[in-house]
Amino acid sequence: MHPRHIATYDAVTQAVKEMRRKGSSIRLMYGLTFEDLNGFLPQAYFVLSDDEVSQWMKALNEYAIFRGEVNDFPYRKYYPTNLKVKQIESGSAGPTVCYMHASLIENELW
Repeated sequence: MHPRHIATYDAVTQAVKEMRRKGSSIRLMYGLTFEDLNGFLPQAYFVLSDDEVSQWMKALNEYAIFRGEVNDFPYRKYYPTNLKVKQIESGSAGPTVCYMHASLIENELW
């Protein structure tokens, strides 16, 4: 996991654990990001509508890193291409995202 994500990861994990103690059935899954590929195991796939893809790309464009202002990694090409790769990988019928089971707090896949 990328060092800058550790604090967020810890806070989210602790919040989910606390909600569970209070009776919530909330589930935690980790989304695929380029920075966290090491150790990521795709376990749940979801097909996105064209509107959802458009909304996601619009949101990503709000980040300086996505616009190429932080480094030269081609995020604008990576994420749309990854939607196609995950579609092929999962055998789904449209642009697909994947998530990983939060094994530190989830007792079973769902």
